[in-house]
Amino acid sequence: MFVPYGISLFFGLWIILTNCYHAEGYVLNTNPTFAKWPGNTVPFLISPEYSPAEQSTIRLAAAQLQADMGNCIRFVDLTNSGIPTNTHYVIISKSGGPGVPASSCYSFPGMVVSPSQPPPSYAQHMAIQNGPGGCLSSTRQVMRFLASVLGLRGEHNKPGRDNFIQINIQNVDRLAPLVGAFNEYDPRTVAFNATDFDYNSISMLDPLSYSRNGAPVIVSRNGRPIFNGGRLSFRDCYALSLMYGCMVQCPTFY
Repeated sequence: MFVPYGISLFFGLWIILTNCYHAEGYVLNTNPTFAKWPGNTVPFLISPEYSPAEQSTIRLAAAQLQADMGNCIRFVDLTNSGIPTNTHYVIISKSGGPGVPASSCYSFPGMVVSPSQPPPSYAQHMAIQNGPGGCLSSTRQVMRFLASVLGLRGEHNKPGRDNFIQINIQNVDRLAPLVGAFNEYDPRTVAFNATDFDYNSISMLDPLSYSRNGAPVIVSRNGRPIFNGGRLSFRDCYALSLMYGCMVQCPTFY
């Protein structure tokens, strides 16, 4: 299925989505603090604290997401090449940058808009780590946060999600509320379709994520399985294509 070019973008607001893609699920950032990446390119730098195997997991996740988007969106590894001037880029580390270390993985939902007089290079941080609330166990988990960097928000957090899934609060561990793992987004900060839900989105948490007792936290209300095997869903790809003006054949793995 081909996706049209020329999507209008103003401070991250993709108004055309509500008309062009009404029948499918999506959640995309519209918060003006974050924008889409220029040239459809996300430069990144991996902290040296990662082991070779961990670095490989991050690079494989970036490569898979890029491949699923037909190379219309690119992740460029600057780890061994240096940072060009006048470049926005992402620093990937376990702590998530200076200050108090992050208690879980996180990323900003797009490129952080720079000040009126930006420095020669502008860095933003994201945390990719192991342990409770971690996401370094598989490329699928890392892909979820790389997709967030592009502006694809969590399907399980979108307004109206309770019509499609149930959050079993009694099974949630202590960390989840601290990091807002199951908070619903403010409708003013996302473009979304409240009439449909993507159970296979790369942005979805696994049903057992943040479980304190091994019982599912997220349960489908209609019996549809919640599953992602480490590839973008068709709807993920389509929504990102609309946002970034791509013309690609979106994959249909699910």
